Amino acid sequence: MEAREDEEPITFTPADRGDIILPHDDPMVISATVAKHPVSRILVDSGSSVNLIYWNCFEQMHISPDRLKRVSSSLYSFTGEAVSVAGSVQLPVTLGVDPQSVTRQFPTLSRVRQVRGDQRKARSCYVSSTKGKMTEETLSIAEKAIHKSLAEEIARKPQPVEELEAVHISDTDPEKLAYVGTQLPKSVKEEIVECLRKNLDVFAWTPKDMLGIKPDVICHHLNVDPQFKPVRQKKRNIAPDRLSALEDEVDKLLKADAFSRYHQIMMYPPDQEKTSFITEKWIYCYQVMPFGLKNAGDTYQRMVNKVFKELLGDTMEAYVDDMIIKSREKESHVKKLAQVLEVFKQYEMRLNPTKCAFGVQFGKFLGYMITQRGIEVNPEKIQPILDMEPPTSIKEVQRLTGRMAALGRFLSKSAERELPFLQTLRAGKKFEWAE
Repeated sequence: MEAREDEEPITFTPADRGDIILPHDDPMVISATVAKHPVSRILVDSGSSVNLIYWNCFEQMHISPDRLKRVSSSLYSFTGEAVSVAGSVQLPVTLGVDPQSVTRQFPTLSRVRQVRGDQRKARSCYVSSTKGKMTEETLSIAEKAIHKSLAEEIARKPQPVEELEAVHISDTDPEKLAYVGTQLPKSVKEEIVECLRKNLDVFAWTPKDMLGIKPDVICHHLNVDPQFKPVRQKKRNIAPDRLSALEDEVDKLLKADAFSRYHQIMMYPPDQEKTSFITEKWIYCYQVMPFGLKNAGDTYQRMVNKVFKELLGDTMEAYVDDMIIKSREKESHVKKLAQVLEVFKQYEMRLNPTKCAFGVQFGKFLGYMITQRGIEVNPEKIQPILDMEPPTSIKEVQRLTGRMAALGRFLSKSAERELPFLQTLRAGKKFEWAE
């Protein structure tokens, strides 16, 4: 159905409530004519993916089974049980306008129409479906569905950051430290520390150590159309009490921020003057790639892809400034570490030693946990789920299963995991939540 520009809005007023009995939590059951046959009880479920007709109803409508088209897949009930499908068929449906209770509105080609459901009939259907089944039987989540207790599962998961140990990598300066994992064998740890000592100049301990990457390797260009003239900005007068704060920020740009990863990449010389700004004392421009540019991250990624092209995928992974050196065996890790550090020396790139960790068996990378088992969820990201309170009613279980359905594409075997929860929703069972 195509939408019209003058489409009538769908609204509800107190008059649409009719003689509905409150409190109201009943399904919507309507009557309609299907293929010229009156059907008195039709459940309207807007969340259903298919329209269903039970076989005994289909037979009473005297429709030839030859009209059915073959369907290869099965349907699954709320309890997870597979139900075979006889076939599919298209049938005309005519909705009447009997003055009943529960109202539903929908657009048609001419105007917005409404159909009213029968609340009393809905309650009658519910009572008849549960007749003889309301027992005191208790249905709880099967213990076999929970493979391990929550405490065991959390203990199995790695913590967000492995504990690190500070080691001295300089004989002349005791403050030059690197951080190494504490779970390494002693021999491997000594080899890593020795490798870091040999590559001491790869680290930037002061802003003076940041030499910057040579412009012939990469530099940042501003894509400015030469047909447009630069716009001269007016001088902004700053109050004296704010002037000192401005000068402090400029000093940070000149000194402290030299440790930034972006500041290792030089600006293209003809574009440096286009980054100029004026203060009360001086006129400044950026000689290195500044923050705030939309394509600054892209430039840095291109640089990483260029200088590490021989190592990416096999020895290391990198996304902008997040880098990880990987190896299956502890013994080969030192060799791969030396290869990466050699590239840093070759292109005069520098590392901030306070943000590096060496020889760790697991850690965060792009928000995920990288372990010996592969990529796992960061416990910090799922902590709100672990802190959820157990459901205390059928309604809360329904909300829980709804959330699981929304996240189904992120969960392996989501239907199997959801089955124990769906079983608590079966009619005629007394609700009880058990571990």
